[in-house]
Amino acid sequence: MGSVGKRVSVSLWALILLSGCDSGTDLSRSAAIPPQPGSATSVASSATAATGVTGGQGRRPLACELVQAQFETDRAVPDIGQMQQQLRGDELSDSRRLELLERLGWRHLALARETFDAGYLKLAEQAGNCMNAQAAGSPAAQLLLARSLHQQHRFAEAQVLARELVASRGGWFDYGLLGDLQLEQGDLDAAASAYQRMMDLHPGPQAYSRAAELRWLSGDSDGAIEMMALSARSTSAREPEAKAWALSRLASFVFAQGDAETALTLARAALKIRPDYPPALLVSGRLWLARGDYAQAIDQLERAATQAPQPLYQWPLLEALQQTGTDEEQAALLAELARRGADADRRTHALYLASTSTSTAALTKALVLAQQEYAIRQDPHTLDTLALAQYRQGDLEAAWNLISSALESGLQDPRVQLHAGVIAAARGDCQQAQNWLNMARQPSYRLLPSEQRMLAQARCGASEQQLSNAVPSRKAQLRP
Repeated sequence: MGSVGKRVSVSLWALILLSGCDSGTDLSRSAAIPPQPGSATSVASSATAATGVTGGQGRRPLACELVQAQFETDRAVPDIGQMQQQLRGDELSDSRRLELLERLGWRHLALARETFDAGYLKLAEQAGNCMNAQAAGSPAAQLLLARSLHQQHRFAEAQVLARELVASRGGWFDYGLLGDLQLEQGDLDAAASAYQRMMDLHPGPQAYSRAAELRWLSGDSDGAIEMMALSARSTSAREPEAKAWALSRLASFVFAQGDAETALTLARAALKIRPDYPPALLVSGRLWLARGDYAQAIDQLERAATQAPQPLYQWPLLEALQQTGTDEEQAALLAELARRGADADRRTHALYLASTSTSTAALTKALVLAQQEYAIRQDPHTLDTLALAQYRQGDLEAAWNLISSALESGLQDPRVQLHAGVIAAARGDCQQAQNWLNMARQPSYRLLPSEQRMLAQARCGASEQQLSNAVPSRKAQLRP
């Protein structure tokens, strides 16, 4: 199948029409959501220090005790309870025990994706630790453990395991994992090599979606859309979460390109497969917010934030509520963001604070959070977040260096373009400011209301009319 680094000759519109929209994979989500009663997180919060710790003389490692103990959350998932019951038996062969642990660990990872409960990631990690305790160096254990560490944003630890897997086994899933970790950490060239090897070994929806993400970050927006459409089309209806994710991600790409109608169609297709699916509700809610239908926007975004109480969903909901919601609703959401936002999604919370706050304390917190995130990954979006935080602190040179590094990948993101424009304007570089601000304006509804205000207030020598007319709209390029 085609190359990761080059466009494939496939029609976007044919792919969308054939994508099975009427029929019924980066978690990249929070690694450390504070425990909530009844959640897997509350169960797993005591498991953090369990790695390699024995449960007492003659007993299994504590990781094994934890992963096979049945908690309240497990009773709601019958297949997990059944596997745990079998693991508690004393007559299992070693190979059967390892097989059950592997199945249980991957089931926990799937539940983390489906429920947005990060506690399942810790339980998956403990399943991998238990497998390692019984069969040290097992590739199956390493893959499970590495993927759980990846989803917890423990990228460096996971990459050590991924490199070992590529060297010792070299399966397509091993290369996919390594590429994911390299992409998260901003090494796009290395990720491209890993993804190309994955594509060569096993062309399929998993490889197509990764090629799409790489192309998106590299500025090949049309190529990214084509590959994500191919991923959506080739994902089986028997994998509804994966299909809904691919359609939702495709919708977000198309929305960022300025084609609201197609984005809404794709989001609705995802919601038909998985009702109340947060990524699809986010795109749909953002579109209604852009259209000024605040009641619809609030409905969609509230449903998303209820399923996934993270800044990625709560920030747009807050912006919708600020247009028409009650003070009580806004106050409650602000309190929730202040209480849990940084732990749920450090990078998005830092971006939210840097974009909307005026207090010194909040802006200082934004910088600290962005620096913490930068310490573990240097992808374009993290560079952009730290750049904005530095800009809000008045460190214009540091901000410009960071945003320039973010833009080097070629990423065509209206939010990043906005930040580049306002930083250039603050430095007095009017030509650069004009270029980037105009890109962010094409069209401006892709931005949240607070970001649109930031865009409207940006000034650097040129008139608003000059800035508005400098760059032609790219929306028409997506029309058939």
